[in-house]
Amino acid sequence: METTPGRRCWCKDMEGRYTWCNAAFADDACRTIPEMIGATTAEIWPDGWRECERVDALVMASRRSFFDHPEMLTPPSGGVLSVSVSRSPMIGPSGEVVGVIGYYDCGQSSAHREAEVQLILALVPADCRERISNGLDALAEEFTS
Repeated sequence: METTPGRRCWCKDMEGRYTWCNAAFADDACRTIPEMIGATTAEIWPDGWRECERVDALVMASRRSFFDHPEMLTPPSGGVLSVSVSRSPMIGPSGEVVGVIGYYDCGQSSAHREAEVQLILALVPADCRERISNGLDALAEEFTS
């Protein structure tokens, strides 16, 4: 995950403390990786932590992934990062939720992401495309309602 261009990744435990992140995510927060470990979202992103924690809790409680959730992050360096965050619950060896893993791509426009989706769908057999599209629409509706 360190070598994926533009991708910011992290893991948090059930208490919302960072247990791992890559260097790109730490850089966005103007911190080092050791400074991130053990910190909470409120300590790292003081202006946007409530929404982050709300979505983390939803992902862990539902045991379902949440894709492309729009969020605004205000790093200590100033400015605002408008990102599209995806999260998944982390499941322990006994099947229990032990935390959340998340990522976002920096510098990738929604048009670029849409082009990637269209490219992937072009590789899917035609009879499967509608089922995939309908399933994604239903999942999006479930999480936004």
